[in-house]
Amino acid sequence: METYATDETASSATTIWGPGTLSGKAIRSLGEASMRGAEKLLIRWKMAKIHQVLALDYYDAKVRHKALRMIMMQIGSGEIAQLTMCIMKWPRYEIRIFLSEMFTFMPLLWQDVSRPSDSSHTLRNQQELIAIYRTSQSSEEAHEIVPFLMFISHLSRDNHTARRAIIEAGFLEFLAAFHQHDPKTTTPSIAEARDILDVFVSDIRLQKICELHRLNLIWPSGNSSVPIMKYSREMANLTPNQRRVVWRKTERARIRERLCEIQVVMEMPAYLIHDCETDIFDMCFDLMTFYKLMTETNDWDSRQLSFELITKCIAINSITSKALRAVLALISFEENLSVFHRIVYSLLTFKIDNSNSPIAIQFSKEVHAHHPGVDPIDHFIDFAVSVASDSQTSAQAIIDADIFSLLNQTTHDPNVKGDLLGRFAAAADRSTQVCPPQSLGTYSD
Repeated sequence: METYATDETASSATTIWGPGTLSGKAIRSLGEASMRGAEKLLIRWKMAKIHQVLALDYYDAKVRHKALRMIMMQIGSGEIAQLTMCIMKWPRYEIRIFLSEMFTFMPLLWQDVSRPSDSSHTLRNQQELIAIYRTSQSSEEAHEIVPFLMFISHLSRDNHTARRAIIEAGFLEFLAAFHQHDPKTTTPSIAEARDILDVFVSDIRLQKICELHRLNLIWPSGNSSVPIMKYSREMANLTPNQRRVVWRKTERARIRERLCEIQVVMEMPAYLIHDCETDIFDMCFDLMTFYKLMTETNDWDSRQLSFELITKCIAINSITSKALRAVLALISFEENLSVFHRIVYSLLTFKIDNSNSPIAIQFSKEVHAHHPGVDPIDHFIDFAVSVASDSQTSAQAIIDADIFSLLNQTTHDPNVKGDLLGRFAAAADRSTQVCPPQSLGTYSD
């Protein structure tokens, strides 16, 4: 290898890995290791001077806060052309860091501001930024979130790097949090959010990320009832029997998508109300259909999720349980028996044997969350009585599922238990001397 040398340096004619492939920190380390004599001392002195002026955060908190005040003023007033032009020249990681800080304090628009005292100084600064943002807005602004969404929209246009940084900074989580706070927001904020989301979805390289965040559910298209996807809306006019036929012919991926959709909607209390009863009925009917269908096709994961959501319908509130009752009155004895026996068996083994039944544990957790102080078995018994009153077929299935054994485990007093026993028997159109249910064997969770 041909080389050239001086007293201080040496070089090679061959190509080797050099500082151009390293990070700044690595270059500095490499440089310090190679420096000698007066040259080394001079460079070290210069580096020390630079660090005095520009620390790791570049500027102190006061300077950064003043800059943020000016930025929030521009965003609030809508004068963002120069700001976005400047930001889009930054590297992706710098855009991400900048926006992640904004997504941290922008929820103060709607959040409770009570926080630990050790963060009071930070909180005061954040509240000041929110105040500046609000006072900079026009009095005719349709919704206070719109100027900020417009700012994000401008950043995302025609710039994949900025779009990726926006998502990585937590924009989708920010939208989800806002939607949880104000799920039926007026159209201006919805339209602005949808414009941004449409840009993200149209970016092929971001589609998978968008799918993971369930965009259609995070921010609906402004429909007045439950925020469901286009395919689900198209099925809304089908009769229950027609729905079942369609689902049997549908690919499994679509069914799993519908299951995820139902799971997300059931975490949104704002939609589990009287005005949405029709959509909730459709969800309950689909859950019962999927439970039966996944059992037949041995798709155990989807079957388990379907069943968990069925028990959640019982636990949440009277709207969801009423919808499920209506579905149970429509379906067969065998389907009723399968569902009730599984729940009864799980609750019995959980109560008597202290077993770690996943079904019983999850059901108890949901009941305690939505009905504090209510015993889960009492809650289920009350639901079973209501179902039995609606349908003779369901009543017979409930009795055959050994509901009487579970009745002995309730906290109801003996008179109430006797009344419930009579109501089950009467609902099934049987004499008060009800025959014991036939054995169904061991039913595993």
